[in-house]
Amino acid sequence: MIETDRLKLRDWREADKSLLSVIHADPEVMQFLGGTKTASETSDFVDQLTQLSEGGEPTFWATERIDDGSLIGAVGLHWLGDDFPFGPALEVGWRLGRDYWGKGYATEAARAVLDYALAPWMCPAFTLSPH
Repeated sequence: MIETDRLKLRDWREADKSLLSVIHADPEVMQFLGGTKTASETSDFVDQLTQLSEGGEPTFWATERIDDGSLIGAVGLHWLGDDFPFGPALEVGWRLGRDYWGKGYATEAARAVLDYALAPWMCPAFTLSPH
C-alpha cells in the first residue's frame, strides 16, 4: 500500500469493481484509454490487475481518498511493450473519475508511485526491467 497526505493506493477489493465500472462508463474519462468499458470488462480488468500485483508485477492500484474512503480511480505502473516506438517502457498512468479532476490527485499519486518504484528497499520483488 502507498499513502500520501490525501490518498491511499491499495490492492483491489471485489466491491471496487462496481465503483470503477462507473468511471469506465464515462466517455470523457476513457477518451484516450481505449473507450468505455462494460461492467464485465471492468471486472476482468480488475482481475488482471490483481493477478499482476500477486505476481510482483507493476500494476494500477485502487486509489481512494483517505478522508472519506471514496474510490476515485486507479493509479500505478504498466509495462508498455516493444510495439511502441519508445518501448519497452514503464508507464506511470491514471484514470480518475471526473469529479476528482483538477484537484491535484493524479500528480500526487503519480509522484508517490514513482517514489515507490524507485525505492527497491520498499518493494524488493519489483524490478524496473521488463521480463
